[in-house]
Amino acid sequence: DILELSRLEQPRIALSPKLVDVNLLIKDTVELFEPLAKDKHLSLIYQTKISHELMLDDTTIKTILNNLVSNAIKYSNSGVVSIKAYNDDQNLTIKVQDEGIGISKSDIPLIFDRFFQVDRSRSKKLGTGLGLSIVKRMVELNNGTIEVESDPGIGSVFSITLPIL
Repeated sequence: DILELSRLEQPRIALSPKLVDVNLLIKDTVELFEPLAKDKHLSLIYQTKISHELMLDDTTIKTILNNLVSNAIKYSNSGVVSIKAYNDDQNLTIKVQDEGIGISKSDIPLIFDRFFQVDRSRSKKLGTGLGLSIVKRMVELNNGTIEVESDPGIGSVFSITLPIL
């Protein structure tokens, strides 16, 4: 994660846009994380409303999806993790929602900082605290936006909007 973040901060990072089947990308992400979700007795579902391939950088989209879905599973102990995707003529929107521990309003501005972890008591087994920093940087590289809605004990929704290139 540290190497990835360092690479992303290089001034010459370039995107490689190509036609991407976002539906397949999301399906592959769900299949990748399904065993982890089942181990935690979580349902992992997805819904897409994308009818054709979109011009995007597939590498950054994959990494964004993997990090968000991984976090949603990591910070949930029951319920559903859902991925929704749709587009208009100019943007792709992806929402990853969980019914996990949630994030306090005071922590939301900090979650994209390097090494920050919401639940510090579980930090040793959960990861580096770099995943959301990487997500934010990849969203920025794509000239997109990321928004977070969360309530402690209820869950979180991460919404990513990326321009179609």
